[in-house]
Amino acid sequence: MRRNLRIEGPEPINNGVFYYMLTEQHRKLIGDKCGGGLVLDVGGWADPFLRADYVLDQFRYETRGICYHSLGKLPRSVTYPDPLPGERFRRETWIQHDICQGNWPFPDKMFDYVICSHTLEDIPNPFVVCEELQRVSKAGYIEAPARVVEQTRGQDGKTGADHHHWVVEVQGNRVLFTANSVPRARPGCVGSPMLHPQTPVH
Repeated sequence: MRRNLRIEGPEPINNGVFYYMLTEQHRKLIGDKCGGGLVLDVGGWADPFLRADYVLDQFRYETRGICYHSLGKLPRSVTYPDPLPGERFRRETWIQHDICQGNWPFPDKMFDYVICSHTLEDIPNPFVVCEELQRVSKAGYIEAPARVVEQTRGQDGKTGADHHHWVVEVQGNRVLFTANSVPRARPGCVGSPMLHPQTPVH
């Protein structure tokens, strides 16, 4: 299946070909583009964008960042109930909501800038998410692994990531989604139970 969605807004900072979460260089460029505006990070649980005023994710505030920063280093029971250094968002502005369900709890064009980094490839319904991204924000940034990353065998012998449903490509002001043909370890699942120790919101 191949679908595309037209994205309106300013030119992207890059074409979404980076494999890792936002690099420091990209965080600075995005921060500069955000200025003093109101910023939303969509799906930011694994590695929240510190400059974001709000975060929208299905997982709990207290478990943010554990996925990448502490995997294998901390017991699953570790949580971060208090703000961490540099975080602009707070518990009150961390909105726990399944992004694929639509009907995000924000009015039209509430945010000056929205960030959605390494999320669209993970979820079963990125089309609803893209529609909501456009509805709630005036401008934004989308990042996903490049096709070459998704279809190249790594040192571990695997091709792509087991949990990626889609190959996401940005072409001009369009975002194209192609169903990922790599066999899924657990179809329909986002991430891994080891990475998501808390029960998601339904």
